[in-house]
Amino acid sequence: MNKKAAKLMILVLGALGCLGFSRAWAQNTAPQGQAEIARPWAEGFSVSQSSMSRLLAVKSVFQGPNRRAASALEAAFFQEPRASIRAWMVRAENHSAPGNISFLETALKDPNVFVREAAIVALGESKKPQAVKDLAPLLATEPEPGARITIAFWLGQLGGSSSVVALSQALAQDKDANVRLQAAQSLKEIGSSSALSALKQAANDPNPRVRGLAQGK
Repeated sequence: MNKKAAKLMILVLGALGCLGFSRAWAQNTAPQGQAEIARPWAEGFSVSQSSMSRLLAVKSVFQGPNRRAASALEAAFFQEPRASIRAWMVRAENHSAPGNISFLETALKDPNVFVREAAIVALGESKKPQAVKDLAPLLATEPEPGARITIAFWLGQLGGSSSVVALSQALAQDKDANVRLQAAQSLKEIGSSSALSALKQAANDPNPRVRGLAQGK
């Protein structure tokens, strides 16, 4: 073999080697990395893992269909000490098994407001009649104004007589002006005769924005 042919052979072999290395690198990073993240749901969630590993495991559920994750998420929720991860668990559960009402009702009782808000949103998105039954009474008892605003918004999306009653009560009694404002907006959104009649009670509200909604501004 002459020198030209030898150099050509070396270049070809080098290119093939690089291609093989690239393929091997790709196979050993992204897919395997995803498998490492998702594996806790197949093997059983453990709070002995680092909080970052647990969070990545939860977020991996959003990468694609993962029906196995639903039951594992529900079981892991009761073990998880970090509220931020529990909130992600609620979102992930709603992604993998939408409308799991019993689980969401449990999350509504969580001591952390961010977990409760995640459950409120998931219930609202479910569009199920049970969502109104769960959220309507909660509008009067939820301690955090931000969560009450979220509840009032979703009751406006869900509609129905129970939503109108709860929103009307919040409009008349809630001490937070922003909650009353959302209650008024939701009543206007529902637009039924009973909702618009309830909205008129805000004509004397101390907040000008709430009064403006009552007056059709």
